[in-house]
Amino acid sequence: MCDAPDIPILDPIIDVIDDIIDVVVDIVEDVIGWIVPDMPDIPSFDQTSAKTDSVLVNKRSSSAGIPVIYGLRKVGGTLVFVETSSNNEFLYLVLVLGEGQINACKKIFLDDIEVTDFNTSDSSGATSPSSFTDQTIYYGKFADKQNDDGTTTNQSHVKMQFFDGDDSQVAASIIDDDLTNWTSNHRLRGVSYLAMELRFNPDVFSRLPTINAIVQGRKISTFNSSSAESTDQYSTNPAFVLLDYLRNTRFGKGVPLANIDIPSFYSASQVASTTITPTGSNVTDPIDQSTGTTINLLDSNIVLDSRAKVLNNIKEILTGCRGLLTYGGGKYRLVIESTGSSVLSIAEDDIIGGINIQSEDKTNKYNRVLVDFPD
Repeated sequence: MCDAPDIPILDPIIDVIDDIIDVVVDIVEDVIGWIVPDMPDIPSFDQTSAKTDSVLVNKRSSSAGIPVIYGLRKVGGTLVFVETSSNNEFLYLVLVLGEGQINACKKIFLDDIEVTDFNTSDSSGATSPSSFTDQTIYYGKFADKQNDDGTTTNQSHVKMQFFDGDDSQVAASIIDDDLTNWTSNHRLRGVSYLAMELRFNPDVFSRLPTINAIVQGRKISTFNSSSAESTDQYSTNPAFVLLDYLRNTRFGKGVPLANIDIPSFYSASQVASTTITPTGSNVTDPIDQSTGTTINLLDSNIVLDSRAKVLNNIKEILTGCRGLLTYGGGKYRLVIESTGSSVLSIAEDDIIGGINIQSEDKTNKYNRVLVDFPD
């Protein structure tokens, strides 16, 4: 019996078949990867806690990144200016909060104690406003000061101005009027910050206090069902938060509006703003302590590092809202996972062969959740 002859033509045919199979498998894997994305990168709990804590720290730097604040957050800031008066009675400082224009500053804390007696005149007895008016001078932290003649005088120990970060804002008058090293040209346009004058009194301040503020973050554009753009306003909707970050040319990606599928972002915003009723107790507002029974399904209250990679910040926004950002046909589209609605009904008569249903692999499921909640 002779050996079977080699048939060279079969090798190219087999190679072509292998290539076709590889391409088909790749396409299937890509489709499945979009529908069921891989598990996200999970930072260690220590890393997450450290990042949350760092938001509250008062840093001293002339080169630190300016945070981008969306939604309601308690933040620290970066001290970019510190100087004493000629007689050392007053300490002047400028604390940068974040990129402007933010919506409001609601509360001020010194060493974790809220200052509740801010007044627009230098007299005690007032209760701090529900929101600090942009660039208005406030006096607070009233206490008795011992005079040289043995008498006491009740006076404020904090003089403060809040700046929301508008591009047209002027310099802080409480510093500009008293110091030569801070002039009318120091406007910090586009940056939200606190300007403060602290009066020396060892019974009130034994050291430079840690300053924190509860703020409502950036004003952003929203869109309606007709894709009409609104004037900038405060919003915690993650779809519009992501849209603002994608479009911003100062700290974001700078994507032109023409390259964004606005209807998809509007649809995603409607999913996020779905009203739900939590089980158990009522929901308490962290600002005015009022209670309610409903909340939005998804909100974004987030502080982004402007020095981080744009892609990493986008991932951080998406992770907080179960979002998927896709690109096709020259446009970015956003999908927020939801139950959705059916587009096709399949009856038993439609089945022409066997069906194999395979559930998600356990390696792609979380087995525990550690929560770091910034309160």
